[in-house]
Order: sequence, then structure tokens, then C-alpha cells
Amino acid sequence: MINVDKIIVLHYKPLVNRKTLFSAFLKQHDLECSWIDREPKKTDIKKLYKFSEEDWKNKTQSADVAPAPRKLTDSEMSLLFKHYLALKKIVREKINTTLLLEDDVLFTDNFTEIFNKNLESTPEDWDYIFPGSGCDLRVPKAKLEEGKIAYLKNHPATKCTDSIIIKLDAAKKILKTFNSWTLPADWEYNYQLFKHDMNVYWWEPPVFVQGSQSGIYKSAIQ
Repeated sequence: MINVDKIIVLHYKPLVNRKTLFSAFLKQHDLECSWIDREPKKTDIKKLYKFSEEDWKNKTQSADVAPAPRKLTDSEMSLLFKHYLALKKIVREKINTTLLLEDDVLFTDNFTEIFNKNLESTPEDWDYIFPGSGCDLRVPKAKLEEGKIAYLKNHPATKCTDSIIIKLDAAKKILKTFNSWTLPADWEYNYQLFKHDMNVYWWEPPVFVQGSQSGIYKSAIQ
């Protein structure tokens, strides 16, 4: 078992094969999860999303380079909605530590042993941990230290949102302002983590690979 209280997986229902493969892996490693696969209704989108160039620019001002303002696609809003539901679930059920995964992640060998060792090696002041290799974002080689696993990341601090470890207190703070979307999920998290001054750590080497970017899966976003 891994040393978190809950695993939550965000799933896009039409991609049945992903759930089948994911479930098989979990069973093999004696792991269980909760699935979030509800799609947003038009009323949800109307409540949670509004396109605004001004808000887009304000939310990305902490980044050296940011994408140009544009309207979000249906698939991007679907992913944001699932992250929103996951945060609500964490807060509602008072889950102290959660591993939040998107349904296209692939696990490294000896995953359970490495995950638990990495979590134990992470300073206790963490709010969010990005344990994967999404977008091939890595700790620069020049900053690597022998025997060190967890690196505190300056803002903007997200990778992709394929794999995240979240503390309950952090989820409570983020949820209060994760109800007015402007940006795709990874950029929205960048803004939220910056706004709430979260302690964000990256693991190096990572323990997850994003299957949609490695070519194993076709992306549901791109």
C-alpha cells in the first residue's frame, strides 16, 4: 500500500481501455481508488467559466512566458471540472492526503516502494507535490543534489496535472478560489498555487510518466 489516505483517478468515460488497464495495475499492486468521471453540464460551465483576456493576463503575470488568451475547449473544461470535483471530494470527506491521478499516467517499476520512500523524504511543510514527468518538466541537472528527492519549486510551480499529491488544508484553500476558471488546468493551478503561496515540491526522478505525451495513449485534450 502507498502512504496516502486516498487515490482519486480522473477518467474520461469513452476511453474504456484506459480504465481497464488502470484497474488491472491497481489490483496487481493491491491498490484501490475512487473514480471521477462526471462531465460538466452547460449550467456547470456557465457557473464556473468565463472567458476574459484581462483575467487571463492577470493570472499569468507571474510566469516569464505565458500562452496568449483564448477560449478554452470543451475537453479542457471537462478536465478542469474533474479537478474541481476532486477538490470538493477531498474537502467534503476530509481526506488528509490524496494522490490525484489522470487516467493516462503510467507507473514506474517498484512503484509502491519508491513512492513511499520519496514521500518520507519530502519535507513535512509540503502542500502540493508533483511526482510525475508531465510535459517533460524536470528539476534542472545543475540543481540536483546527491540523495535528494524532493525539490521546493518557485512559482509558477506546476508541471502538467497528470499526477498530484495534495494535503487537506491546501485543498481547502485552493477550493475557495477554484470556482472561476480562466486558464487550462495546469495554468489555472499555477495561478492558484501562487495566489495561496503554497509550498510545492517536485520529485526527481519522477515516479509517473504521462502516457498521452509518451505516445502510449492518444491525448483526450490535444
